[in-house]
Amino acid sequence: MDQTLELTPEEQDSLAIGEQMAEAEQSMLAGKFENAEQLEKAYLELQTKLGNREPQSQVNQEQPDSIQEEEERQEVLICKDLGSF
Repeated sequence: MDQTLELTPEEQDSLAIGEQMAEAEQSMLAGKFENAEQLEKAYLELQTKLGNREPQSQVNQEQPDSIQEEEERQEVLICKDLGSF
């Protein structure tokens, strides 16, 4: 039982292109960078960005307070406006 796959010329071209793309991706670092310098630069940029961010838990804790404070401020302004009538 010899099963030989016969590919059309279009399928052969597609297969060749796919193989070339796979080879190119394998030669890249992390599938994205052409050389170690690009990878290092991206890593350092990311490290800088992450180092400058506040921890997510602190950001979440501060946000409700500022929203609540703004709502309270608006309520006070509305009360003052109503009192002047």
